Parts: sequence; structure tokens; C-alpha cells
Amino acid sequence: MDDREALVIDTGFNRDSCYKTIKGASDELKVKDLRVFCTHLHADHMGFAAKLASEVLMGKTEVKIVQDMMTTEGYWEEMVNFYIRNGFPAEEARKMLFLHPGRSFYIKEDVEFVAARKDVRVGGIRLKAIETPGHSPGHTCLYDEARSCSSPVITS
Repeated sequence: MDDREALVIDTGFNRDSCYKTIKGASDELKVKDLRVFCTHLHADHMGFAAKLASEVLMGKTEVKIVQDMMTTEGYWEEMVNFYIRNGFPAEEARKMLFLHPGRSFYIKEDVEFVAARKDVRVGGIRLKAIETPGHSPGHTCLYDEARSCSSPVITS
């Protein structure tokens, strides 16, 4: 952290307990510029990102998917139909629509998702954004070449 600037990598579910922990640590450290980078679109990694920042950085593939999810009417219903077409029992697939954590603990505030450039800078640290698909279509890691480590990273 440099000049009271910080980058939160993945925020957790959109739950008060998660928010209070990170916000409390940020306040204790007197962070003035708090930024958020989400490695992928799952609700347990980005659920309350919008409560911390008005702009959330992600890999370009994930940004496209999240924007579709938030703006395309019928997105969740199409997901259920995809599961059914691929052999998931219809009744269970429809039940999943209401139980899916992405619907329960997801971002509810207005936020702009921004595709991370090749480098994400915070303070004097340069992190290289590298898409590593697998866990999700555009999962992205941040790599600190100077320290030879990848996200999640905690530095001070």
C-alpha cells in the first residue's frame, strides 16, 4: 500500500459480515483510494464489490459475461434451460434458479465493470493481469513479477 491506496482482490458474498470485515480493515488502515479487482464472476468472489467501489476491475471475458447477466432479460432462465438441455432434471434445474447464490448474494448496486488492462497498478506495485480460464470462462490472476507471486496478494 502506497499513499493510502489499496486493491481488494475478490470481496466475498454480498453479506454484511464480509463487508464489515473489509471495510473495517480499510478504515483502520486509513485507506483513501480503495479499488476492487474480481478474479471471476462467482458471487462468493464479487458479491459486494459495488459497495466498496463504483468501478470494479475484472478480466475482459468476465466483464462481458457479467454485463450480459445484469442486463439481458431472461439470462437466468436461459441458464436453467441450458442445464435441462444437458441432462439436468427439469424440476431440480428450476429449483436451482431460486437457490443459486448468484441471485441471492450478487451485486445489487449500480456499478461499472471495467476490463483490466494488461497491468493493474496500485501504489508502487504493478500487477500483470493474466486470463487463466477454467474455473470460469475468463478467470483472471494478477501476477507480481517483482515478487514472483500471484493473487491473492496482501502487501503493506
